Amino acid sequence: TANGEIYNQDDFTVAHRTLPFNTYLKVTNLENNKSVVVRVNDRGPYIAPRSLDLSRTAARCLDSEYTGVVAYQAVVLQQNAPQMTLKPLSLTTQDLANTKSETLVSQF
Repeated sequence: TANGEIYNQDDFTVAHRTLPFNTYLKVTNLENNKSVVVRVNDRGPYIAPRSLDLSRTAARCLDSEYTGVVAYQAVVLQQNAPQMTLKPLSLTTQDLANTKSETLVSQF
């Protein structure tokens, strides 16, 4: 990626032309109101009129993996944040009950 990371389609990441790396966005698919939080780690897309390029996992969460292009709303949550890798969780209810809330927030 443009920031030097190795691309991982399973991370919750996004490419954007100008936002600083490690900016976190909440992206909502306006067709179904599904949302995902992603981190900017790459540049692009360079095909008009596209403005975001989501990782495969992030696109899957929005049900846009196969359509490719959807109407969306993106809200900046935090710019220049410390880098965290956002990955899907596979926790049980018991795991959640035993986990501190601040850990859950950092993992989305």
